[in-house]
Amino acid sequence: RLRRRWRTTDGIAHHIIDMPAGGVMGSSLSIQQLRLIKRYTAHATFVFDPDTAGHKAMMQTCALLLEALTDVDLRYDIVVLVDEDPHTLITTQPEAYKAALSEARPWLDVLIDNIPGADRIDTEAGQIEYATAAVELISTARDPLLRHQALEKASAKCRFQVAALNEKLMNLTPAR
Repeated sequence: RLRRRWRTTDGIAHHIIDMPAGGVMGSSLSIQQLRLIKRYTAHATFVFDPDTAGHKAMMQTCALLLEALTDVDLRYDIVVLVDEDPHTLITTQPEAYKAALSEARPWLDVLIDNIPGADRIDTEAGQIEYATAAVELISTARDPLLRHQALEKASAKCRFQVAALNEKLMNLTPAR
């Protein structure tokens, strides 16, 4: 209950500095809410707290985007704050918050950089762990162009050929 109140104050804090905002607890973002976002803007930036829960919510949001997106006219970016939650940063250092927003990264890049094994990519075991997790996650994408783009980015990250990742993808048991 307390967390919900903080999310509400995050949205109010945005309006205090004349920035439009909507609030959702990151782990509860739904496809319906993505459709609502699409009705109001062509570019949305998701801001996440710097804690473990914020990281988990960021990964869930990126996974939902990967699974749900089929429209390339929309742009979604991600900001994971470094030290503070949005409300605290906005109310104490609004310019620092705006600077953090200017450093937003495309959601797919953030997802690819945070797939399990990414921190051990310099070892063979880390490369394989990363590639396996990446392919399993990418297999959820409905859009074939998005799926291909994600495979290319994962390939560059783990240094396996796109063809090898695609072969692994084709050998997965269909999830649906």
